[in-house]
Amino acid sequence: PTKRESLTDMPENDRFKIVFTGNIGYAQGLDILPKTAAILKEKGICCDFVIIGDGRYRETLEQEISKANVKEMFHLLGRKQPDQIPAYLAWCDAAFISFADNPLFEKTIPAKLQSYMACGMPILAAASGETKRILKEAGAGLSCKIGNAEALAEKIVQMSRLKKEELETMGKNSLEYCRREFGKEMLVGE
Repeated sequence: PTKRESLTDMPENDRFKIVFTGNIGYAQGLDILPKTAAILKEKGICCDFVIIGDGRYRETLEQEISKANVKEMFHLLGRKQPDQIPAYLAWCDAAFISFADNPLFEKTIPAKLQSYMACGMPILAAASGETKRILKEAGAGLSCKIGNAEALAEKIVQMSRLKKEELETMGKNSLEYCRREFGKEMLVGE
């Protein structure tokens, strides 16, 4: 990510920050986040979930966040211009990807994964199939089973306890894998 710029809508604290960017829809499986936040809160672990984007599921997500009594852990920032996203990523420690439980998502490589990797982000995922394989192969992050809030909470705790250098290595691995596997030549078949 780029160097940290002054962003007035970002939480200025030293909590572990996890960012999700993009469509807030039903296919993204974001219902796992309020459940995970509640587990973390119960264990006395503080982190911030920064959600950038909008979509049909946003209102329901906000209701689930309220119902789980974890509003203080969420920052729903709405839509941002694409050129603003790297600055927000730079404020965060890890980027988040998840899916609804659907066999179709086993075989796809989401553009969001490639975007996060291109920005050199360590990645947390509630995913299986290709996304899980790529994260493991690249050494770019941690993943758990789709929909398993307890397992995601464990992965967040694990990642938040890594040394700064270890997180930086995940980010570098992410970027290197992206350049090697998703580079322009690979995508256009040259």
